[in-house]
Amino acid sequence: MTKITDEEKLTQARQWYFSGRGNIPGKENNHHCIEQRYPLTGNHGEVIVWKAPNTNVNSLIYVIFGRYLSVFGDLGDAVYAWSSNINVAFLAGCNVDYFEGKCQASPYGRHFQSWNGERCCGCIQEHLLESVRNHIGEGYDEDEMFSAVKTFREKDATLTDDQAFDIIIKELTDKALAKPSDDKKIERLKELALDARNHSESEHEWGLFITSDDGEEFLGSDAWELSDWGMEIDMLCYAHLAGLQMIYEQEQAAVATAKRIYKELREALNPFEGKMASALTKACMLDALRAKIAQLMDDGTITTPEKPEFDVVPSESDPTTILIVPINGVAKELFQKASSAENTEGTDGISKTEDQGI
Repeated sequence: MTKITDEEKLTQARQWYFSGRGNIPGKENNHHCIEQRYPLTGNHGEVIVWKAPNTNVNSLIYVIFGRYLSVFGDLGDAVYAWSSNINVAFLAGCNVDYFEGKCQASPYGRHFQSWNGERCCGCIQEHLLESVRNHIGEGYDEDEMFSAVKTFREKDATLTDDQAFDIIIKELTDKALAKPSDDKKIERLKELALDARNHSESEHEWGLFITSDDGEEFLGSDAWELSDWGMEIDMLCYAHLAGLQMIYEQEQAAVATAKRIYKELREALNPFEGKMASALTKACMLDALRAKIAQLMDDGTITTPEKPEFDVVPSESDPTTILIVPINGVAKELFQKASSAENTEGTDGISKTEDQGI
């Protein structure tokens, strides 16, 4: 069984649940996006509705409250908790082991883990290989080992004694497992491994095996400690984290786009800098802004159905400096992103109060 990395599983979660593949047939490009986002009372957290347009399939609601994250929706409900307050940026930077370790409740109980029979079989096979290797290695006396290593190193002098011995044991192990062996101990280990695999389909069946006499014979007296051999982080937990990462990426992309839009609007007013003296000049400025906005909507930079609307006013501190003032909701949201507290670089000329312009 090929081992899949955590990063590959996060990529799979994005593709399966959020790229449109698992949504509506014929709408494979119906990607998830932030449909709603609003703060909780007192700014102690926020609620994010994460879904694809025109469908609730695979939709999620993230509720961040102080140090708690609650997730609700089609992909399993869960509660996660940290020791201090959290936000989307922090959560998006978590690795999946750390993220799952903070789970307090999930569809599977305290941890967000489920049973994987293939994983259990992989552990059984590794244990069988190790047991047969050890048995074969213990069967060598010093003279036999010295003679076998000497013969092997005559074929390849670059190997150390330990390396040569390891290769010999591996070859003998592979041979012993590939066909019936005269060694009764090896044949017994193979029988026990087969019985173990037959009990690997569920956590309950595996529990019956590791508490049986055969389980103790195969795995040792501490076999009960191996009850988690088939447990792994459930794919829905990967989906919860993948959604948060995509939300953060979309958020950062939106901020970058807002900054770009602002920069281009400022550049459209460059010919008028220092000329805020007449109604005619102001009208020309507004025309320049409208033309630039139309261009940005045509090229897809501004994607909102409603056109953002702005006014221009002189700065109170310096009347020769022109401020761009958002008028409608679309414009205010756009410039709130461009001038957010965490993204202040390059926002000179945007007033920080709603009355004066953002």
